[in-house]
Amino acid sequence: MMRLFIASFLFALLASTAFAENLPPNTLPPSAFSMQPETSTDLPPPAKPKAKPKAKKAKSPSSPLAALAGKKDGAQFIDVTADESLEWHEKESLYIARGHAVATRGTMKVEADVLKAYNRKNPDGSSQVWRLTAEGHVKIIDSNHEATGDLGEYDIDSRRATLTGGNLRFTSGADIVTASESFEYYEAEGRIIARGNVKAHREGRRVRADEMTAFLANNKTGGQDIDHMEARGHVQITTDQDAALCDRALYNLSQDSATLTGNVRITRGGNQLHGDKVEANFKTGQSRLINTGGGRVSALIAGSPGGADNGKPGGALAAPLFNPAKR
Repeated sequence: MMRLFIASFLFALLASTAFAENLPPNTLPPSAFSMQPETSTDLPPPAKPKAKPKAKKAKSPSSPLAALAGKKDGAQFIDVTADESLEWHEKESLYIARGHAVATRGTMKVEADVLKAYNRKNPDGSSQVWRLTAEGHVKIIDSNHEATGDLGEYDIDSRRATLTGGNLRFTSGADIVTASESFEYYEAEGRIIARGNVKAHREGRRVRADEMTAFLANNKTGGQDIDHMEARGHVQITTDQDAALCDRALYNLSQDSATLTGNVRITRGGNQLHGDKVEANFKTGQSRLINTGGGRVSALIAGSPGGADNGKPGGALAAPLFNPAKR
């Protein structure tokens, strides 16, 4: 479940960014945009080509944005089509594609009622798209993922992407994440935030919170993966056997462990735990209830119908009270 959030923004609005950053300035093809990275038309004729050096193995892009934009790894055409019109508004320095606008780059596709790219002049005289939006019935599709919303926006200066609206949803196979307010991706900080009654579901495990944040870290291939994740506000974690309530939950993917804090209540069958902090190791299936000094920890363990058996308390647990990571 935790890995869902990476794709939610790594392709959701950055696919649109790739489209915007490659728009050529002050030009508009007759039927559709066929675009590659911006080049100057005032350069002198190229010199006689020299012998090509020995090819080197290409490095992996440092971030998903670099991979999509193609800045470091070679140009790739982006095709933009629309049912109604493709427009260039010179006064506003604005490109607009209207009517089921579709931007496609490789396996990445962005669909919306309207796609807009805002252009500006740099001090050196070159042009740059600094902001883009996707409006109405926004859908971002990759080979294995799909994200939907009403409005997508990316600001190149702040490197912040947002997806908002009344139909915020991300799916990847059987995995589903929804939110009522927004999905936000902070590229420079390596954070992805889902806000507003966030619900995540994966293979019988369900997590619900006011807000969820995924923290990214570089991997061995030069890309990024989720390192850990935090859920805040009215956190609920449920499986077919367990239920947990708390104010905050921190999950570490590499260690497959979690820490729950703030008015923690855990229920399994008729058994209950109550305290300020719980540490759970999902690899071993063990959990520990900790007294942080704010009060006593407590457990309510249901007895068997026949009471004690051979001097042992009835209803002894054969499995951990808390195991929200059950797969």
